[in-house]
Parts: sequence; C-alpha cells; structure tokens
Amino acid sequence: PVRNLVARLRADERRPRSSLLRGLSAAPPVGPWDAGEKPAPVAGHMRPMKLPSRPGSWPVYVHQGFLVIVLAMSGACGFLLGSVRFKVTGTYDVQWWEAVLAAVLALTALAAHELAHAVVGAATGRRIERIDFGLKVGVVSSGNSTALRRAASIAAGPITEIIAGLFLWTAAGGGVAALTTPMGLAAAMAVFNGACNLLPLHPSIDGWKLIRFLLMASRTRSALECAPAGQPCPACSGAMAPAREKKNT
Repeated sequence: PVRNLVARLRADERRPRSSLLRGLSAAPPVGPWDAGEKPAPVAGHMRPMKLPSRPGSWPVYVHQGFLVIVLAMSGACGFLLGSVRFKVTGTYDVQWWEAVLAAVLALTALAAHELAHAVVGAATGRRIERIDFGLKVGVVSSGNSTALRRAASIAAGPITEIIAGLFLWTAAGGGVAALTTPMGLAAAMAVFNGACNLLPLHPSIDGWKLIRFLLMASRTRSALECAPAGQPCPACSGAMAPAREKKNT
C-alpha cells in the first residue's frame, strides 16, 4: 500500500497542473496603475471587474475591496438604525434588508459624488481615465487645466453628494422620525460625508485639494501642465514638491 501511495504521488507531480493552480502560483502585478494603463493580465490573479460600457465612455472598475465597504456600511447602518429607533421608539428592531438598503442608498450618493467629479472634470478639459470603486473610491484623470477649473471639478463632488443627501432627506419626510428609516439614515450619512469632504482635514480629501487650487488660482490663471505618471503633477494634485502624489479626485 505504501508503494502504491508513493507511485500515485509521483504521478500527480508529473501531471500538468490546471490553469487555476498555475494562476494561484503566479506573482501578482507589481506597482500601481498609472493613468491610461490597464492591469497586466495575470492568470488566476483577482483583477477588478470592469463594468460594461459603450466605446468611448469612461471605464468603471469595481475592485474586490468594494465588497468590504458594502458589508461594513451595511453593518454600520444596521447599528445606527437600531440605536436611533431605540431612542425614538424604545425598540431595537432592524431587519437585515433595511441595513442593506441604507448602505446602498448611501453608496449611490457616493457614486453621484464621483460622477460629478468626472462630469465637471471632462467639461473643463480633463481626460477621464477611469473611475475606481474599491477600498478607495476615486476618479483618475489627466490633462492640462487651470487651477480654477480644477477647483470647480473637485468641489462638484461633495456638493453633489450633499444635494443627493438633501433630496433623500426630503423624500424620507424630514425630521427626527426620518432617521429611523433607511432612506433618512442614508441621507444623513451622505450630507455628513459630503460636508466632511469639503473640510481640509487631510491631503487626500477633496477639501484640502480645493483650498490648494483656490490659493493657486488667486496667484495665477495660467494653465497647469499635466506631468507624466510618477512625477509631481500641478494639474492633477497641485503638487510642486518632488514627492509623488496620486491622480485621484
């Protein structure tokens, strides 16, 4: 029996592996995606899903990390809904679909946020390379522009999200009672996220970039040239320092 087992193991080693096993052993692509580049086709590596689109339209990629965002927001919405209902009605009664619905509505407002970045950016001369939905959501764009135009495209996102939140709040009926509904909670989350994005809290947040480009616009109205990927780009992030900054808005 031992000899038969050894013989079978050796036969399995000589047998060609399936494409799935070869893909699992393959190394994933190295380095970030630069504007205009596509991910390297590595067999078996978990690549983002590209949503169907018409030729010439903006490519939209959904990364695996976006599922983590959906699950985390669903859990957070369920907790918040239960907490508000307990304070208002004295009962902690939340259905799973209510938590998922609130998360989907809040993420829809976030999608409108990113779409506004893309629409205003394209209207002001930027080329939209792609829209990413993952652990980090953002629009990747390139092209020469002015500081005032860049400020307009950056401000469009949070303002659109706030407007979407106010629309949902009105549809939910308004008032404290609206917070006990999935639509009202999603509205509050959208307004909160949009307002926080307008604050200059961190260089990666829209508010920081907005202040930077507004200060640049007060000093000059000349065009800002878009630098190649890997170099500080005044047109993309307003960066003049040698440190590398990503082209996300």
